[in-house]
Amino acid sequence: MQKFEKDGKVTVIFKQKFAIVSDRNFTIEPLEFKYFDSQTKKVKIYRSKRYDIEVSNPLGDKDSQKLITSKVNAKDRPLKRGIDTLFAVMIFGIGLLSGVVLSYLFRYLRDKKIEKKDLSITQKISSTKSEKELLSLLLPFMDRSSKIKELIQKIENNIYANGTNKIDRKKIAKEFESLLVDDELEEILR
Repeated sequence: MQKFEKDGKVTVIFKQKFAIVSDRNFTIEPLEFKYFDSQTKKVKIYRSKRYDIEVSNPLGDKDSQKLITSKVNAKDRPLKRGIDTLFAVMIFGIGLLSGVVLSYLFRYLRDKKIEKKDLSITQKISSTKSEKELLSLLLPFMDRSSKIKELIQKIENNIYANGTNKIDRKKIAKEFESLLVDDELEEILR
């Protein structure tokens, strides 16, 4: 599109090129443009001409079928099969390899989880996240020591009676062996 001004008037030239490929004759219908004419102060309509296009040497039915349907050479078929077979073997190999890797990864993670379960009581105490977990770990040792019994009562008070007793899990884990020794047993052994 070109735009230029001449004698106070703006002129616009619009050009459009078309490339049409056809196998038979056809017609380009007229186009219609509306524009405002500044001299007559009216909207005018410009219509293009109708163009009848004749295609020289149009294809017959047999020739058009030749364009649409292409023959596959016998030499091309084995090459295509070879590529498809190679691709299928590669996909199978990748799938097999990823299955083996995932199975070993699953076993490794499962074994790690089993190792985590085999922690000592002191490690379990220091890794508890709530007072209820700590209580469930200490309850089996309640009858072995009056110190642990007293500690369990403080934890129960915190959980069930909204107590504010300070419980230091790391300190309990560090001194767990000494908490197991009952006061009365210490006096008898001395």
